[in-house]
Amino acid sequence: MSKKVNWKNKNEVNAWRRQYRRDNSERFKKQAKDYHENNKEKRKDIWSNSMFDGKKYDVLERDNWQCQECEMSQEKSIVLFNRELSVHHIDEKGVNVSTKEKNNNMDNLITMCMRCHKILHMRLAQKERFGDLLEQDDSEYRYPRIREVLNEKKKKLGTITKAKHELAKEMGMSYWTMDHMHYERKEGFLTEVEKRKRRNLNKEGSE
Repeated sequence: MSKKVNWKNKNEVNAWRRQYRRDNSERFKKQAKDYHENNKEKRKDIWSNSMFDGKKYDVLERDNWQCQECEMSQEKSIVLFNRELSVHHIDEKGVNVSTKEKNNNMDNLITMCMRCHKILHMRLAQKERFGDLLEQDDSEYRYPRIREVLNEKKKKLGTITKAKHELAKEMGMSYWTMDHMHYERKEGFLTEVEKRKRRNLNKEGSE
């Protein structure tokens, strides 16, 4: 930048820094890439210490380097997802809380693969968003409370399609998402471990 900067003026200094980064963006990108490539192990240790009080690898060792949901190994996780196994805070206070609030006791940490970890957080987000609409009963359907609400709306609006459109709009989702939730059965939400157990039981029963 050719303009003279008043180094005592904070706004001018910040503006100069922003422009300097824009003018040298490729150089900064290369430096960042080189740092990440050359310091992978160091970054892993920093992450482990900041997120899990240095216990990440202790948890992985305890869990035999396997996802505790689907039993996926570290090697398979790297091959399928190009990611190592994750460690999850069971009390859901792993992010967006202060270090003092985190419970990094071993019994609050569990090994998960990327896929199972993502599914878990999707379900937690659903619970936060839908509240008591996710309450369960003994029926075969995954979302019985949503079905009840839809049936009430159907009585008022005349058709289930109109009821789905209205509830979807109220909840800020697409019609097709609501349609899926209306028909989804619990069978589709069995975990990999549960599916394997069920297959084993069926196999034993047929022998």
